[in-house]
Amino acid sequence: MEKLNEFVFDYGMKILAAALVLIIGSYIVRLVMRMVEKALSKSSIDISLHTFIKTVARLLMQITVLLTVAGVLDIPSTTFITILGSAGLAIGLALKDSLGNFAGGILLLSFRPFRVGDYIESDGVGGTVKDIHILYTHLNTPDNRRVMIPNGILANAKITNYSTEDRRRLELIFGVAYGSDIEKVKSAINEVISSNPMVIMDPEPIVRMQAHRESAVEITVKVWCLRENYWNLHYDMHEQVKASFDRNGISIPYPTRSIRVVKDTEETAPLQ
Repeated sequence: MEKLNEFVFDYGMKILAAALVLIIGSYIVRLVMRMVEKALSKSSIDISLHTFIKTVARLLMQITVLLTVAGVLDIPSTTFITILGSAGLAIGLALKDSLGNFAGGILLLSFRPFRVGDYIESDGVGGTVKDIHILYTHLNTPDNRRVMIPNGILANAKITNYSTEDRRRLELIFGVAYGSDIEKVKSAINEVISSNPMVIMDPEPIVRMQAHRESAVEITVKVWCLRENYWNLHYDMHEQVKASFDRNGISIPYPTRSIRVVKDTEETAPLQ
């Protein structure tokens, strides 16, 4: 009984000390994470890396706390590391797709094909990058839906980044009737272009005939603008070109079809 009491007392004290270390360690982790967040907010580190740095820092500190608790309980660090390694192997086999996403997150944060705030398209989805986490990248679509794309897919897919360059080229096609005066059509479009302050005149805008379609002649228009003016200019051009065509008597044709009706005058022989 005396040895049992000593055993219970010794291990009871160790368990109590380990619990105390765990509580204090958790408090220190939260305190350090607040300091890390403040430091990141004042640093020049790209915001795309903030979430990743905070996640890794928290994970490393939590592992340190667990190793300290294991030491208080007289669990050899080699044994504890072996247990962690075995558990990690089992978890890795079960979560191989997640590990692929983790590796994809490392690649995205290393090569940085996009940053938080960029508008991108990938895997058939377009949206503004809100967060880049270890496993997923969060996008907000133009209609304000949150889409989470696995980093493994993004790291191996084609990514179109619309926010990298300051300028974008707007390309539009207008159809006019075959009887229209093409020079008059081009002049009407150029008038709209020159009067719109969002159009950048260098490089020079292009207004040329592009193709002969079934019921219309197509005129292609290519103009440059600042990235943030792209959609406003897109809508302005459609509205103002239509108004200019109306003022100049230029018609926009409807698709037409000619149907020939043939009346069969021969009598059909009766069936035998």
